[in-house]
Amino acid sequence: EGLITFSMSPEAKFGDIPLYGRFQVLDREVVKMAFDAVFRIPSRTNFGFLGGIPLRFIIHEQFAFDTGLEFVVDDIPQGPSAWSLNLPFKFVANATDQFFLELLSGMTFFDLGKSINVRTSGLIGGPFYFIPLGLSAGYTVEGGTTMMDVFVNFRFPTFYGFTARDSNLNAETWQVTIGLNI
Repeated sequence: EGLITFSMSPEAKFGDIPLYGRFQVLDREVVKMAFDAVFRIPSRTNFGFLGGIPLRFIIHEQFAFDTGLEFVVDDIPQGPSAWSLNLPFKFVANATDQFFLELLSGMTFFDLGKSINVRTSGLIGGPFYFIPLGLSAGYTVEGGTTMMDVFVNFRFPTFYGFTARDSNLNAETWQVTIGLNI
């Protein structure tokens, strides 16, 4: 997702554009909290919505821990929507004022219809639980009043997956993201 985004697997295609808003409700020296609302404008896939409560804990001026709660609804044209819950985990280390590294993980509860007694997609027989694993490196460029982050991210989105019946380590599915945030 992004304003100008494309995927190269299995063939090059443009991605979806998110309409995004964040309202910060808490800004303390060691903790920050906000509310997020993201509407996915479908240019490649289908409509989706993410509502979130991001939290940032500042450990030291060079280290932070990001977490929170994200609720996701994905429209499925063949049936009811898929409801998911994400608990992200990101450890951020600033090596310098411009260069940063991030260790990414967390947990995703995918297709929770049966768990919360709501009829959802049913296409994949959820719920499924995933633990992603990733690493990002980036550089911040300041230009007057504008800041820009250039970054590269490598991650296994479903590194460890499990259900009530089975579990699986999956290092075959991976993603590389090269991005620019302004």
